[in-house]
Amino acid sequence: MVLPKQAAVEVDYLDPLEGDQWNREVVGHPKVSVFHESSWIRVLADCYGHTPLCLRLRHDRKVLALVPLVEVKSLLKGKRGVSVPFADFGGALTSAQGAGQELVGVLESLASERSWRHLELREEINRG
Repeated sequence: MVLPKQAAVEVDYLDPLEGDQWNREVVGHPKVSVFHESSWIRVLADCYGHTPLCLRLRHDRKVLALVPLVEVKSLLKGKRGVSVPFADFGGALTSAQGAGQELVGVLESLASERSWRHLELREEINRG
């Protein structure tokens, strides 16, 4: 799927700690890993107090991207968004060419809205 320019993108926050919707979304993606699943995000929330902010971007009800994201608060580094802590991989799962550019805009807005000092992504987002 190629995302049309100027496409209306819908952004949802899915709570991986409630129900199984997040897992149902990520399980079918070819690049899914254990670090994308709700069980890993629950460990981060329970053990470290990180706040899950998992994102789903859609266009015409088709999923464009899924981002396992948590908010981390630290005395040393301040408040920041991380996808996902303590993992070598586990970044955004994209499904459409051109979704990366939309995703970057959404993440920049979220970082500004939540006053993050920075955003850490485990994998580079392809903006093409």
